[in-house]
Amino acid sequence: MKETVQHFKTMSREQILATRPGTWGDYELLSVIQHFDQEQRDQDRAMAIAELILRSPGHSEAVDYGELYFEVIEHYKWKRDFPAALRWAYATIAYGEQHWPGMNRFNHWRDLAEVYLRAGDFDTGLAMFTRVLRADPSDIWTYNILGFELSDAGLHQLAIEALDKGLYIVAQHDPERLQEQLANQRRQAAEKLSAGGDRTDEVRAEVLTEFRTALSLSPGKPRHEDEPMPYLPPMDRLLALGVERDDAVYEKIMDQGLVLIPELIRMAFDNDLHIRPADDPAHHAPAHAVALLRSLRERADLDELSLWLSRADGDWYTLLLSEHCGKIGGYTTDELEALAADMSYNVYVRESAVNALIERVTRQPALRGRVVEFLHMLLNRPEAKEASEEVFIGFLIGDILDLDARELYPAIRRAFDEDRVDTSIIGLDDVHEQWGMERLPRPKRRKDGMYLRLRCKVCNRDREHFVQHVLVDVLTLERIEKGKPVSHDPYIMDREIVCPKCGAVDRYEMTPQGHMALLGPKGISAAVRSLFGGEKPSVDIRGNPRVHYFKSYAFGRPMHPLAALDEYRRRIAAHPKDAKLHLRMGNLLRTLGRHTDALAEHRQAHALDADNAEIALTLAMTAHDCGDSKTAQAMYEHVLELASRKKWFRGKLDNLAHVAREGLTLLKHKKSSPWASPFEDKGAVKMTDHDQARPAPVSKSPARSSSKRSKKRSRKRKKRSKRRKR
Repeated sequence: MKETVQHFKTMSREQILATRPGTWGDYELLSVIQHFDQEQRDQDRAMAIAELILRSPGHSEAVDYGELYFEVIEHYKWKRDFPAALRWAYATIAYGEQHWPGMNRFNHWRDLAEVYLRAGDFDTGLAMFTRVLRADPSDIWTYNILGFELSDAGLHQLAIEALDKGLYIVAQHDPERLQEQLANQRRQAAEKLSAGGDRTDEVRAEVLTEFRTALSLSPGKPRHEDEPMPYLPPMDRLLALGVERDDAVYEKIMDQGLVLIPELIRMAFDNDLHIRPADDPAHHAPAHAVALLRSLRERADLDELSLWLSRADGDWYTLLLSEHCGKIGGYTTDELEALAADMSYNVYVRESAVNALIERVTRQPALRGRVVEFLHMLLNRPEAKEASEEVFIGFLIGDILDLDARELYPAIRRAFDEDRVDTSIIGLDDVHEQWGMERLPRPKRRKDGMYLRLRCKVCNRDREHFVQHVLVDVLTLERIEKGKPVSHDPYIMDREIVCPKCGAVDRYEMTPQGHMALLGPKGISAAVRSLFGGEKPSVDIRGNPRVHYFKSYAFGRPMHPLAALDEYRRRIAAHPKDAKLHLRMGNLLRTLGRHTDALAEHRQAHALDADNAEIALTLAMTAHDCGDSKTAQAMYEHVLELASRKKWFRGKLDNLAHVAREGLTLLKHKKSSPWASPFEDKGAVKMTDHDQARPAPVSKSPARSSSKRSKKRSRKRKKRSKRRKR
């Protein structure tokens, strides 16, 4: 999401609107709207992103498109750009009738009528409200909205009449508890009317008469949302035309023109009419509605509907529409295949195109062979081996399961065998399970660590890697927060991360799934709560005992530990016999928890300088913690032997000898070495300078350095305790 925000945040509104719809996923663009809206306070650019989403070919269940349409209309109403508001109001009606027929229908019609009133076209706005009143005179929200909008338009007398009707209805039944609000509105409208300036006389007499007639209709029983809604005259005459056009009927509808556009859109998308037999005259009503809408394009701004209107011929309802792809209208099978195959579109847009193809097969079974062949091509074409296709291939295999195209199993198996499927989306075992095939043995997963999805920065592939501990370099995190460039990810793993595809070593970055895994069960629940307005989860993931924070310094300055490793390798290549370089590189590796690699470096350091007590002790403790007790014991004893041999610089040697003796004791009792691991410190941030040699101070843990005297005192305390109990 951050990458998406970064891409758009410096773009102008014009540049945003010039972006090809579908290049970015609808859901990820929501974060850009949030950025412009909340952080930049830039509604113009936020709504440009919303328009980009609404023009995208994709259709996602994760996005509330109805809310986006509403926000765009409200934005243009606030800007007093009424042509744009009308254009999107028509689009909202078409989207609703295609995807959610009947839901919020009157809300959408009222929104359109409001725009006309605010634009000063009282005749069209009132005529539209008249149609709404006739369709359902019991809807109290129509009267409530009329009270606001008519009064704001200066039509105070009409507002009072509408509110009087609303107050009459709520006096009988007021489930929405609007009586007080309606009464307040009426009082305010009456005050404005008495102050003068009423504009009711600007409304055409015929429109005024019809509006008042609709107000006088008996409200009757409230209409249920699922109750079929009949078509009002003159729209009902289209139901009886059949194939042939009747100029008289067309002329009657065209006379009312703009007022009937919402009902024409409704009829055009009416599924009940489309599925009727061809010999039923009503089956042809949608075609007449489309023809009339085309004739009205010059009088109304139907630009957002133009692509659909230009192609809505024949059995377009079956051949074009899909729930999964297209907000208004739809795409041919050829176009859906082109969308799915085009890697320049967002992966979720392409996946919606594949879903639409599978949906189309359910309506047109004859297409199955063609679609299966196309899906087979997508699985096997050369582009399918590119890193950017792994997510899409994962989605594609899931879609193939939905189609139950078992003939594609060999191609699916090949994709998994060639390691080019994002297994966080689907695994081969999921395929076997869904198709009732022989269960595949699941690889054993370790429980002594974590499985993190990391992205290779060389080949850009995501893969799961097992780690036991993760160190977080606070200094790198601080650079990222300040917007400064960094060479490595702040999360450092306790082992080399080798990309299984390209072989790159330690060239990784965390993925969102990796971050979620680090949060742990408690952290994930906190993150979910934060999405719903709860407290923001801790950024430093303190609840995970396998995550450790530190500040990394090397060569006398702040340096990322992986960058420091690269520098040590470079210096060692130039000076391979420098024992100190091997020692310090081993210390760094040990700090990162890479004990086996650290042991190899410390062995090399000792091989180059066998009589260096500091190196011998460091090797002893590293071997100790790596489980090589034989080497550990030999090195501890070697340190003691060196200390007894050398008489100079007694202070330092005495300290090393003391640590060596403790190490031998701990080794005998099968406890960790005196070199305290940074992972044992659950407290604050550690300051680590890898240039410093680290034989480590004597452990202060009583468990590691208890003397005979302290054991006797402990036994005495236990005896006293028993006496007191007696």
